[in-house]
Amino acid sequence: MVNNDIPAHRSLINIPASELKIGMYVAGLDRPWLETPFPLEGVLIATESDIKEVRKYASTVYISVEESYNFPSPPTRHTAFKLEGKPLTETGDRAKIKASPCVGKEIRRIKEEHSGAKGMIKKLMSDKQNWHKNIPETRRVVKTFAASIARNQNALYWLTRIKNKNAYTAEHCLNVGILAMVFARHLGWEMHRIEEVGLSGMLHDVGKMNIPLEILDKPGKLNVDEYEIIKKHVLEGYKILSSDNTLPETVLNTSRDHHERMNGQGYPYGKKGGDLSDEAKLIAIVDTYDAITSDRVYSPAEPPTHALKVIYENAGELFDKLLSVKFIECIGIYPPGSSVELDTGETAIVIEQAPERKLQPKIFILPKKETQPISEGTFLDLSNQRSFFEKKITRAIPEGHHATTVEEVFKMIEFQQSSADILI
Repeated sequence: MVNNDIPAHRSLINIPASELKIGMYVAGLDRPWLETPFPLEGVLIATESDIKEVRKYASTVYISVEESYNFPSPPTRHTAFKLEGKPLTETGDRAKIKASPCVGKEIRRIKEEHSGAKGMIKKLMSDKQNWHKNIPETRRVVKTFAASIARNQNALYWLTRIKNKNAYTAEHCLNVGILAMVFARHLGWEMHRIEEVGLSGMLHDVGKMNIPLEILDKPGKLNVDEYEIIKKHVLEGYKILSSDNTLPETVLNTSRDHHERMNGQGYPYGKKGGDLSDEAKLIAIVDTYDAITSDRVYSPAEPPTHALKVIYENAGELFDKLLSVKFIECIGIYPPGSSVELDTGETAIVIEQAPERKLQPKIFILPKKETQPISEGTFLDLSNQRSFFEKKITRAIPEGHHATTVEEVFKMIEFQQSSADILI
């Protein structure tokens, strides 16, 4: 049986794990990736230790022909195959990559709008009497962001990575709206529905304006009584939004239902999956992802891989199973802003990823010595290398592994002039 975690566009060869060799790229296992310590989208076998580690977890592996530099022998008892789905041609891949504006150009185009949206959401969340006056502007921002995502979703994703824990609630609402639209577009939803779920995301926590700040901003763990007060924000949000008759029912219901869970163990009503809209299920996943990857007053940010692991491990119980898998597919194991280690031992920051080549993103390789200026780093498109020895990502690593910050790399990206700037 083929593991459903395996991407559809690869040419794969199925072999026993006992026949693994250095240089092979393992694109799939006979068990889910998240039941192992390996990256979600595959692992390059670089050492004998890698072989031993894979054998601990799998009896059968699926080798990607395109990504291996030590190909398996022509199969006799093994089967070479293409998984379902139309393979992407080299010409098609390049055309898709070049059709989008470079991430730096799109960041410059949308950054001021994003900054203004932060202020607008903060104002909306702090003005109990006049919050509704910001709804027309929120709708306009949603449309603008939806158009930006259609041009190059990496730009707004980058902007969600630049966070300020002292403005968590407003930034979180904005980020959930953006990520919800990115995810909805990945699912193939129509534009009006993408915009509606984006509006739902930006307003999902509006009920927190009625929760005391000393509870919202408490640096330690909430006690039982405080947690019960926090839980009231969903019904408070529904009540607040219901007073504006211009808002779609979806927005109201998502505000109320985004903490409900598939197994009925959520709140406020303990609804089960069959009673929840797709929009509420989607926002539940995105809300969790952004919360885990953000610095909060009581918890430091975790890397995207950890957040995806939490979602995957709770798929079917807390979160919709299919949407959980699709979200992991959408975000990818190396989203923009992620820190990664290359097979050369170098550290890099992921700049941009193409949907069809998420294991080969555009990266910025940090200077080897932390005392070197950031300008001595190099941009590299892993899908378009011109060297005989192609570099590969071996693993994601926690932020802070290198003295250079994500914010410093972001500033460099912002001033890229064209896609050619990062093609080596």
